[in-house]
Amino acid sequence: NNTIQWNYTFAQKHHTVLTLVQEAEERRYWKDRIEARNILPTDALGFHNTSSGDPTRSSFSTEDTHQTADALLGRLFYSYDNRYMLTASIRRDGYSAFGHNNPYAYFPSVAIGWSFVDEKFFQWRPMSTGKLRVSWGKNGNRSLANPYLALADLTKGNMQGYVDASGNTYNIYYLRIARMANPNLQWEKTASLNLGLDFGFFDNHITGSIEYYNMNTQRLPDLSGFNSITTNLGEVSNNGIEIYINTSNINNDILKWNTTLSFSYNKNKIKHLYYEYEDILDSNGNVIGRKEMDDETNNWFIGQPISAIWNYNVTGIWQVDEIEEAKLYRQKPGDPKVANN
Repeated sequence: NNTIQWNYTFAQKHHTVLTLVQEAEERRYWKDRIEARNILPTDALGFHNTSSGDPTRSSFSTEDTHQTADALLGRLFYSYDNRYMLTASIRRDGYSAFGHNNPYAYFPSVAIGWSFVDEKFFQWRPMSTGKLRVSWGKNGNRSLANPYLALADLTKGNMQGYVDASGNTYNIYYLRIARMANPNLQWEKTASLNLGLDFGFFDNHITGSIEYYNMNTQRLPDLSGFNSITTNLGEVSNNGIEIYINTSNINNDILKWNTTLSFSYNKNKIKHLYYEYEDILDSNGNVIGRKEMDDETNNWFIGQPISAIWNYNVTGIWQVDEIEEAKLYRQKPGDPKVANN
């Protein structure tokens, strides 16, 4: 990591801070594991002659990963008379685990602040701190279960090949594709809008903040296997409010007493999935519109929370005296009675 910072104030009221950051990282990990049973080491053969062990109870496994990442950041802060503040930044991040078409991503941000208690027209003295702020920016998430998910890989297998004239069976060993490649796999990105108020009363004996946020995230589901592929999928929105209040009730050499109160509320919903659409039909089968398709297999529904629970609407249990009616639905007493919507 390397950081360069330039901090300068001119004309007594103009304060600027320029920050430049460069980062680079590399992580390598490898492991080989050999297990054998019934080894008979001797001075002549050595004490690591694992090949002399029972071949039916021996195993070998290996693991080798290599990851690299780099980043560049530029940030500029400016304030006038400690009342008006502006911060702007741009960051470029790269990570080796993403597809070769999208190894890098750019994450901009901008924020403004106004300390209104320092204005001449503000005369309400019980309020010692008052600052309004608005910010917008993007950040990224590179958390992947496997640093090679963007690449295709091979796995071994075996099958019975043939039987010779003596009745001996010979197996055929082969390699097959275990995962499809995705050269377009890229960063999970979240765009966030924040509105905040910082406040303080009575020489900041009471302080706190109120903040509203709205975030839209392009998610990275963890899908793997021969018939699936890890890819960027859909969009999820989060919005909510957070309130924080802190009071300094007693503060002396003998006793300190602070009180903290916090409240938060968050709501999320799925905005998009695969961008595949289907017709909306009325009771007569006429097309009256179109909508984006839900994913019932994964319990994902457009406009609903990502953790929504989708199941049958159970209205009761079939009773013994309802045995004939239950048969109409291929049910029997004791089975759940499901509403037919």
